[in-house]
Amino acid sequence: MKNGYQAQRERFIVLLRDRGFSYDAIYSILRNSARINRLREAQCNGDYPAQDPNYTQADFDRYMRECSECGSHWRRGSLTQAGVCQECRVHARVRKLIPDGWLFDTPSLWPCLFAPGQDPQSSQGIGVPLR
Repeated sequence: MKNGYQAQRERFIVLLRDRGFSYDAIYSILRNSARINRLREAQCNGDYPAQDPNYTQADFDRYMRECSECGSHWRRGSLTQAGVCQECRVHARVRKLIPDGWLFDTPSLWPCLFAPGQDPQSSQGIGVPLR
């Protein structure tokens, strides 16, 4: 049995199609999950648009702003005028795509979908394949 990205992606598509998701929604979830993963890694590494670990307090005050939704710090230019970061905007996009009752969460760096009735704290969700 193949375990590469392509095989995981195909299994993910079949699994969600069997649960009533449209192809457009599935591909959008895949694309947006990859973006969330990239943004989370940027936060861990201090890459753009997250905080640079070499910033002094003066640099931080000048270039960084806090997201009004999640409280994370991002570069000022990456936030909307309302102060919402890219990660929160992508999460909102995915939440619009999934059916009622489903939950999209990103514990650590791995985005997961949880079916209705599944508790994210005690059960394993459907992991979104990432490259």
